[in-house]
Amino acid sequence: YTTAPGAIPLSLTWETATTYDVGFDMDLFRNRLSIGFDWYRRYTTDMYTVGVSLPSVYGTDAPKGNNASLKTNGWELSVGWRDSFELGGKAFSYNVKAMVWDARTWVTEYINPTGALGDYYEGKELGEIWGYRVEGLFRDQAEIDNSPQAKTTSMPGDIRYRDVNGDGVIDIEDAVHIGFPTTPRFVYGFSGFINYKNWEFNFAFQGSGQRGFFTRPDALSPFVGNHAMLKAIYDSHWTENTTDNHPFWPRLSTQSITVNNPQEDWYNQNNTEVRKSTYFMQECTFLRCTSLELAYNLP
Repeated sequence: YTTAPGAIPLSLTWETATTYDVGFDMDLFRNRLSIGFDWYRRYTTDMYTVGVSLPSVYGTDAPKGNNASLKTNGWELSVGWRDSFELGGKAFSYNVKAMVWDARTWVTEYINPTGALGDYYEGKELGEIWGYRVEGLFRDQAEIDNSPQAKTTSMPGDIRYRDVNGDGVIDIEDAVHIGFPTTPRFVYGFSGFINYKNWEFNFAFQGSGQRGFFTRPDALSPFVGNHAMLKAIYDSHWTENTTDNHPFWPRLSTQSITVNNPQEDWYNQNNTEVRKSTYFMQECTFLRCTSLELAYNLP
């Protein structure tokens, strides 16, 4: 048997990146204080990426090609201090340095006549998340009767979504930008070195100020398939006596959470667009130690 060949682009060329950069470096106080700063803007044209989405009757996927352009704004800042002096008749020296940087990237050109959010589109920020804002859980039937609903069979303990456009219905028109992007923002780090009397101490830390992370709820739904109940769900789920308006899990059910809360089904029918919600959103701010060393040099 034979299959239809994949489509190929009419032409291909190299991506082109043009960067504009301005910055400064300075040393003050007899070179003890050092400061460096850079701001840059980078334009990427003829980016090699997926082509325009085609109807299924076309018979194959759109070929990759030079289909998009990007703009990136970013900056970097570093500050360091070093010094040495005598302490107890022995030389004491140290050096500390801190750095922070950030960058954001937007699509400036891409053919997307339908505005499908699953594709690139002009103005799209890489890493952005679209989804539904959550106002808590339904506490009782009276609250359900007086609230916009995503389905007509909502029960107490189901997720209550915000009716953003005010039309009385929870649907795709209520999806907005939510949370922080999946691309880390405001990444930082600091390190240091101390030397005294044959002893040396080094340390380094790294962290991120903003990054969004979403737990996929249908993969955790207890009693569905071979899913067991996680301890986190057992310890924190909705019951009639729950006072927490945002426990880790809504009401328990033998069905997938997407049956009772359809907005938690991330993908549309064609698996091309993703919709999440703030209920299972987490902010992944972190600080970790990447290096810690204590050494003694034998005389």
